[in-house]
Amino acid sequence: MKKLPPQILLSLRALAFYLLLFRREWLETLWFQLPYLPFIPFFDQIPTGLFCLPLIVIVYLAPFAILLNYRAALAARCLGIGLLLSLLSSMPLFGNSKCFLACLFLLGGSYQVGGWIYQMQLFLLYFGAGLNKLLQADWWNGYYFDFFAAEVFELAGYRYLTQYVDALLVAKISGILILLFELLLGLLFCFRAQIGLAIFLGFSFHVLMLLLSWGYLSFHFFFVSSVAYYLLFSTTKQSVGFGNKWMRNNLNIRLMTVLWVCFLLLQLGAEKWRYAW
Repeated sequence: MKKLPPQILLSLRALAFYLLLFRREWLETLWFQLPYLPFIPFFDQIPTGLFCLPLIVIVYLAPFAILLNYRAALAARCLGIGLLLSLLSSMPLFGNSKCFLACLFLLGGSYQVGGWIYQMQLFLLYFGAGLNKLLQADWWNGYYFDFFAAEVFELAGYRYLTQYVDALLVAKISGILILLFELLLGLLFCFRAQIGLAIFLGFSFHVLMLLLSWGYLSFHFFFVSSVAYYLLFSTTKQSVGFGNKWMRNNLNIRLMTVLWVCFLLLQLGAEKWRYAW
């Protein structure tokens, strides 16, 4: 059986660690709590035990198969399908970052298709998010962003700024800028020549969201997106014409391993600190 390229294996291992460490509540719902308000009505006809038992076996064993590099590509595809089925079986369980994670497992295990499939996923992610905001009046009038920044996350920068400027005006401008940025970013991912710029802008956007919210906002998307960017960069490096030397040696693998491990440890520490307070 053909071995996984080291960059793909590293990415899948990073996602497996993330799933086991930070998505425990998702894994716990598999213990005979599904289906519940499914997107597909047919799922309601399947007995809970019959539906959950195969998912438990797949979703709990596949991450360890990936970490041990035992049929990692097959394990990633099965894990992605299992996670997607769990999301389709419960509307309350569904989340964009969860769906993104499940798709990355599936696509990471199907890396032979080529880098274009990661481009399309990132295009759909960002352009779809921007289009969804574009069609919602609350993103244009500022009500959603104001509630989001003032009530949900209590962003200090937003509170400070709104002492001097009308809150709804700030919220309206911020909301419109975000939806336009997501639309533009999605379009950039369609062009191989713009992949470097798209990755830089996307990474900067998620870092900014993390800083503004003191780590409360965008962690999940930041980490999963960083893996998606690395997958895209490593599978299209020769097409876009940059980073070939860096991607051919093991330096990038060691560097990304250190960065992802440090980030996961920092997030674990941050969660314990928040819980203690």
